[in-house]
Amino acid sequence: MKISQILESKGRVVRCIGPDETVLAAIQLMSQHKIGAVMVTEGDRVLGIVTERDCLHATAADERGFASRRARELMTTDIVYAEPTDDLAYVIDAMSRHRCRHLPVLEGGRLAGMISMRDAIRELLQETATELKFLRAYLEGPSGA
Repeated sequence: MKISQILESKGRVVRCIGPDETVLAAIQLMSQHKIGAVMVTEGDRVLGIVTERDCLHATAADERGFASRRARELMTTDIVYAEPTDDLAYVIDAMSRHRCRHLPVLEGGRLAGMISMRDAIRELLQETATELKFLRAYLEGPSGA
């Protein structure tokens, strides 16, 4: 399965904030939309990503007032990307190798969507269930035989 197929079924909306918005604004956006990451953008340019994990690490470091810091101070800038033509297995492997749960999808250098580990696993399970159904039908043979 291609990433483009997943984006077509789940949608291509990506929640974004500006680099000078507060970390609290990022947290509120994630909470409001029940998501685990927001992209930090300036116009069409992707600058970074702020994730729940970034916020958790900042809190664990006892950084008082971290919520009032700017997104640019907390964002991850070394981002691994996916493309719509990538296979699902490749994306799951990339997420595992890079220990990330969200991959922005770029198409022609522009943000085209976001794939989460949850999205990837959901699709993989659906694909596996469908294959299993057909294999069972094949092994059982035609009805009444």
